[in-house]
Amino acid sequence: VALNYMEHAAELAADDDSILANFAAMLLEDNQAEKALATARKAAALNPKNAHAHVAVGACLADLGDLDKALEATETALKLEPDYGRAHLNRGQILVKLGKKDEGATELKKAAELDPSLAPIAKRLLERIPK
Repeated sequence: VALNYMEHAAELAADDDSILANFAAMLLEDNQAEKALATARKAAALNPKNAHAHVAVGACLADLGDLDKALEATETALKLEPDYGRAHLNRGQILVKLGKKDEGATELKKAAELDPSLAPIAKRLLERIPK
């Protein structure tokens, strides 16, 4: 139901990068990665300074398996907002998937420090890093 409301909001405000970035995140949670990526890219194009849009692009790309481009998008978000916890969390996950475990763990810890609401997620992800 929430996804339907957000889709309607995105249609009504097709030039609102924040709404589109949030809609992209919801689409990704609903396993619609391709549609989410197109929506996130539109949000980032509308406002290249929207860090949330770049994080959404990165999350979609990571979900689709394009880890190098996902990392680039996430790093763009961090250049815009260096203290954005979600961007650090996503960067950490991507780095771990790329085999850069120590660097990824550092990012996950930083995410938890910057945004305490992410601490439980970061902790679970840290516990899953292969030794």
